[in-house]
Amino acid sequence: MNWISNGRAGWNIVTALDGNRNFGLSAMPTAEERYERAAEFTEVVRLLWESYPHDALKANRASGRYADSSAIRPIEHEGRHFSVQGPLNLPAFGDTPIPLIQAGASEAGRDFASSVADAIFASTPDRDSGIELRKDLRRRAGGHGRKPDDIRVLPGLSLYLAENRAQARELFAETHARMEKPRKLASIREMTGLDLTDWPEDRPVAATDLPPPPAKVRSRTHSDLLRRLILREELTVGELLLRPEVIGSAHWQIIGTVGDAVEEIAAWAEAGAMDGFVCVPGGSADSMRLALEGVVPGLVEAGLFRDDYSGSTFAGHLRDDEA
Repeated sequence: MNWISNGRAGWNIVTALDGNRNFGLSAMPTAEERYERAAEFTEVVRLLWESYPHDALKANRASGRYADSSAIRPIEHEGRHFSVQGPLNLPAFGDTPIPLIQAGASEAGRDFASSVADAIFASTPDRDSGIELRKDLRRRAGGHGRKPDDIRVLPGLSLYLAENRAQARELFAETHARMEKPRKLASIREMTGLDLTDWPEDRPVAATDLPPPPAKVRSRTHSDLLRRLILREELTVGELLLRPEVIGSAHWQIIGTVGDAVEEIAAWAEAGAMDGFVCVPGGSADSMRLALEGVVPGLVEAGLFRDDYSGSTFAGHLRDDEA
């Protein structure tokens, strides 16, 4: 893929939350086990990428020599989870590394992400959670012999944009109108152990209503974010059912105008809550248009986004200090 895209490929290292039955496992391994396996797998992949360096590729038609075989080396990896001889049968694309992306936010996930990732795809529904995550990942990077700036924290950003705020709120409501209430309530119960099935929508949900955390949840990260929300804010059931910790992947939401989006993104950047973001315009094609034709130029004008590219590869774009 890196050859096909001329160096614009990246690797999103996903440890998965389910799918264990496809591999003969009756239950998913623990987060610690999954990340231990991921760390070794990442090491193997990196060694394979290095096993056939670009300089070994000669492609000389006149001499009939395709590659210098002496520069291609087996990796001979023997580990706890993998045994791989190598080498890779495809040369590297130039000397530009392939960026590694990770989304770990649990204790084990943060440690793994900070050890290998160039960028972190983050679930940070509010600014404080973004500040805490970014500080922690940068601190952990130092413990792995890396520089704090070696990783970029990129929260997912769901944008519901319209010409005015009332229209934006209407767009948001219409987008989520078909999501069934029982499904939301089941998600809350699975993540927190709190059963709101018979609660009226105007009843507040207080911190004292929370039972002890469930022993096992599908995603500890999302469970912790939802519990954190209930501990910090006393929302009604109806309000809780509309929050990103319940209806989405706990991503940051902006519901409003282009100006609202530019202002809030600037505030997050100034507070140190992110290094960029993964833009997910939602609800309509117009929301997408406003994001591309309004928000991006607004960020360029504010000096928060590049107005040109200094390189041609994904790694070059990611490391561009002007971004």
